[in-house]
Amino acid sequence: MTPGRYLENLETVRGGGPGAPITITGPRSAVYSGGGDARSFEIKHSHVHLTGLTLNGLHDPDNPDVESSYRDKLVYCVPETPEYLTDVKITPHAVGNTTGEAIRLKMIYGAEVGDFEVIGPTGVSHYLFDESGSNGEVVYVGTSPSQLEKNPGGEVDRSHDVHVHHVDNSAGHVNSELVNTKEGTYDVLVEYCTGYGSAYIHGGEVNIQGERSTVRYCDLSHNAGAGIRLGVSTSHEDVPYAGEKNSVYYNRLLDNDGAALKLPTSDAEDQEVLCGNEYDGGTNDDPGKACPTYLPEPKGHVGHKGGQGN
Repeated sequence: MTPGRYLENLETVRGGGPGAPITITGPRSAVYSGGGDARSFEIKHSHVHLTGLTLNGLHDPDNPDVESSYRDKLVYCVPETPEYLTDVKITPHAVGNTTGEAIRLKMIYGAEVGDFEVIGPTGVSHYLFDESGSNGEVVYVGTSPSQLEKNPGGEVDRSHDVHVHHVDNSAGHVNSELVNTKEGTYDVLVEYCTGYGSAYIHGGEVNIQGERSTVRYCDLSHNAGAGIRLGVSTSHEDVPYAGEKNSVYYNRLLDNDGAALKLPTSDAEDQEVLCGNEYDGGTNDDPGKACPTYLPEPKGHVGHKGGQGN
């Protein structure tokens, strides 16, 4: 894609193959704003990479105080059949300005989201225009058990092996959560992210409702809710360990109005590892205790400037 503004709805009609993905790419000055559908760009097939570009839902930048100037969701990944998507990468330059969540992944594994700057709010319907609700995640993984009937097959969404990294909201654009993983998800890695500006008092800037997932090396500070929340919101008999067996280590959790670390109960017996976190204010458990030596420390900075990001 060449520099310019793109105001069309897009959806995939076929996928690529292993080692031969379909790649949509362009410079930062190629700005995709969608065409008005609730799902601006629907990825329905595997082996699709969306790289570079700017994903900006503010399609009418001359009227930012009007709700209709914003798109709902920018990227929505969901298969057309019960077979899960794989090898989907969403690595733009920048993302922001949506009435709902910006990037949503459903029924997927082997996916990557990250190394981008948040350039505007998400969830503006709720946080700028005072509608009820709290839908406004930057990255949303999985499906709430209350919405499973909307998915192909209607079964628990067991999205897994998802890597979310180097998401930079150091500017503090308002959102509900930087990352939210739903019940049924597992093996999600969230690392080297900076998340300021969550307005959802009942959640966390990273909200892990799945299991066996890891949050590490992130700076999750200055939020209205918790820095990190672990626990279910909607229980389901087929995911009895949702919200459990997770690891949280070497994060910075400062100046949050809610708990630094919020657990489903006041103890950590159902989690894997909680240690090495810099925090202040109230918290559950002791997230600052020393970590076991087998856990790797961050490379460079905590937050989006650490590791291999920009």
